[in-house]
Amino acid sequence: MSDIIQIKNGVSHCTIAPSVGGSIASWVMGDQPMLRRATNAADPLGMASFPLVPYSNRIAAACFDWDEETFFLQPHKIAAPHAIHGVGWQRQWLTESQSPNSVKLYLAHKGDNDWPWPFHAEQEVSVGPDSLRLKLSIRNTAERNLPMGFGHHPYFDSAGASLRFDAASFYGASEDGLPIKPEQQTSNTSFGGGREIIGSHFDNFYGAWSGNALIEWMGRAYALEIISDLPHAVLYTPSNENYFCFEPVPHINNALNRSDGDMPIIAPGESYTASITFRAILT
Repeated sequence: MSDIIQIKNGVSHCTIAPSVGGSIASWVMGDQPMLRRATNAADPLGMASFPLVPYSNRIAAACFDWDEETFFLQPHKIAAPHAIHGVGWQRQWLTESQSPNSVKLYLAHKGDNDWPWPFHAEQEVSVGPDSLRLKLSIRNTAERNLPMGFGHHPYFDSAGASLRFDAASFYGASEDGLPIKPEQQTSNTSFGGGREIIGSHFDNFYGAWSGNALIEWMGRAYALEIISDLPHAVLYTPSNENYFCFEPVPHINNALNRSDGDMPIIAPGESYTASITFRAILT
């Protein structure tokens, strides 16, 4: 990570790696990591968080129809035969501006085999005395209405962690990770009252979440509040890893291949914007 950028505000420190998919490598409050620290300096999947642009999660079989035309993308090895997570995490981002406590990165995509249409994406990462804020924006630079969104994929330490959030619906998943249909939540799938992460196994989409989540860790000084205007969330709790992911996202997984897909449609020259705020809370 030769182009590491560090920003800080008091004891709140964040490290960003523009060349590694525009990823966040760490955010700490004093000596407590609020996101997991990067475990692989060369791979966005080993970072603390990475951008999901211009779409979130999987596109089934790496193809979809748009305006009576079929488009084929490149499958990704972690989700083959599907495409996954957009293109932003696989590209180098450039620095537009920087101050002691914020940095703005941008990605100008021209269109290729991973995503056929051009766009201009920006993410502004800023730290407050007790917070990390992501301001996300994608502008349609093509000359037609197009599906585009922007989310983020944060990782958290799972040891001693519990998670609480509300959502309107839970989606079961097929064996290849695609959501099936909305279900009423049960005691086995709801996190409304808070649940420990260890011992759970989820790779699921939650529809219409409340926009506010809380992570607490046993024996740690800070808990973490997550606030976002992104309408949905993905929860990933692999049982054989020391992390979990809670991802505010703009649309349902595989939205472009679903009759109930809610992918944002952006007019030429217009933008989709969203924000995610992580706030440390003394316990």
